[in-house]
Amino acid sequence: MAFESSAQSGVKPRDIKEYNKALTVDLFRESGDLSMLEVSERTGLSKTTISKLFAEMVQEERIIQSGTGMSTSEGGKKPVLYRLNAAFGYIVFLSMGFARHISCTVADYCGNRIGYYRMDTPEDADYEDGKVLQMAADSVVQMLESLHIPYSKVIGVVIGYDGIVNTRKGTILQSAHRPWEGNLPICNDLKNRLPFDTRVVLNNASVFAAYAELAVDARSQSSRIVINWDENRTLGCSIFSGNQLMENSSGIEGGFSHIILDPSSKIPCRCGRMGCLQSLLSKESVDDYVNRVRGRYPDSALIPLIEAGTFDIKDIFIHGGRQDVFALDLMKHIVNYSSILLYNIFSIYSSRKIILQGVFSLSGDVFLNMLKDKLIHFNNLRLYSDVEVEYSRYSKGKSLSGTDPYIKGAVMYMSDLSFKVGGGKVENAQSTEAS
Repeated sequence: MAFESSAQSGVKPRDIKEYNKALTVDLFRESGDLSMLEVSERTGLSKTTISKLFAEMVQEERIIQSGTGMSTSEGGKKPVLYRLNAAFGYIVFLSMGFARHISCTVADYCGNRIGYYRMDTPEDADYEDGKVLQMAADSVVQMLESLHIPYSKVIGVVIGYDGIVNTRKGTILQSAHRPWEGNLPICNDLKNRLPFDTRVVLNNASVFAAYAELAVDARSQSSRIVINWDENRTLGCSIFSGNQLMENSSGIEGGFSHIILDPSSKIPCRCGRMGCLQSLLSKESVDDYVNRVRGRYPDSALIPLIEAGTFDIKDIFIHGGRQDVFALDLMKHIVNYSSILLYNIFSIYSSRKIILQGVFSLSGDVFLNMLKDKLIHFNNLRLYSDVEVEYSRYSKGKSLSGTDPYIKGAVMYMSDLSFKVGGGKVENAQSTEAS
């Protein structure tokens, strides 16, 4: 949805232009080459507005001419095509949440990965000694130099972290995989180690994976819930209203996986509470349930994996797709807790579309149908029979792995921050508590 006037939207004219510019950039990222007419038709903006917008974006070198399109059936002049200027700027994505390594990915303005570097780090490295931060800063510099990218072309550095973070302050509240203390000002600390000035922002890795869905359907106005569970057991739940990441009453984005679902649970979460989805589906909790019920299924294909110590969360979905009864029991256990979270969200927000990212799709349509059935038969009123549930294109038949969805999401995230929307440049997103 685009805005033609301040009377229509209730916001300042300058904010309207920046929003429409961000919308246009997203359309180019999704579709590649576009004419002014195509952008006008897809945004609902007038040809005059689009013409002025394109003129400004060409002057900024944000978009460039890319050729001519096909004439209409009536003939006439071929339309001029435009595309994003990939060299307009670059975004660096640092994945720093894991215990044994960090990775540095560079993407161009179109969101294409053009460089990747991964390095091992000491598992017990102390934050205070600065070694991991210095390695991260050095990797950024090395990647930019190897790609011959000038510092002036860096739009920003995005840190993806597995743990509980406050994005407004740029701090790690609690690390998921590293033995670090809390309240660590990682954005400022990294910024001070870089030999150039740029914006450094922080968010949970699961939020970037969810943000990648915006790259699939540029600026869709539909509300959606994105639940991601990757092969590293990182679990997150994010809610979007159109392109806006929703926050809860505490100003926390992405913290929905920490809603209390079972107060009787004794397994603690990194958030300091017990009984939230993150703790209920943690490795400790899943392993506890497995050990309690495994005796019922002596012939299950999961038993040899458990006895060998190689059993992992993705095995539940792989063998559930093969109709293994033990795996189906475990999937039902996961569906029960997930559906309680969704009921809570439905009672507050109008979201009726659920996108599942990650290991869920390893079961084929089995998990999808189990969750749909649970939602439809929530009660006799069939309140949620209209809910759409689908797998993400990033997870179709595979685990949520690799850097592609995360870097796509990071580019969308940083792009949003680089535009002035809603009055004044956004310095960071809201606080985030996610796993």
